[in-house]
Amino acid sequence: MRSDGQVLLPLRRRHIAVHGGDVRKPAVVPSVRLGTQEIAGFWTDHKGRQWPEVRSPRRLKFKYPLHAALRAYVMHRDNYRCRKCLAAAIDVPTDYDGRSALWCGHPGDAQQLVLVLDHVLTLKAGGRSTPDNLQVLCETCNRRKQKQDKRDVLAAMGRQS
Repeated sequence: MRSDGQVLLPLRRRHIAVHGGDVRKPAVVPSVRLGTQEIAGFWTDHKGRQWPEVRSPRRLKFKYPLHAALRAYVMHRDNYRCRKCLAAAIDVPTDYDGRSALWCGHPGDAQQLVLVLDHVLTLKAGGRSTPDNLQVLCETCNRRKQKQDKRDVLAAMGRQS
């Protein structure tokens, strides 16, 4: 921390000055590795807070504030609904922070399912855990998408499922 209250984050020969939540970025934000995660830039959630984009080959863990904020933002952006079948979340808290799962109900179905975050482009295929690559799906639609992705991969390899 400098004497004027700014915190400098070293990013490969460049610095980003962080002061009271205000982030001034250089024209190109280079990445820095922190342990097994790589910070590539910043994103702003629906409450106006800025968070670092984390590129990690691992699944999201919602006990971490960054991952929980990402879930809360994507759920809010998608209106707490499955993108495929439009099943809506039940009893969403007004101060939802992303740390807990949300349940949804399908129209005409008594069974309740969990709304999950799904990577549009999977981590295995090189996708990242960024707001642009995440969508809200119910468990049923997520399973269908996984089966379809598997069929597409097998078809690309010249096999049949």
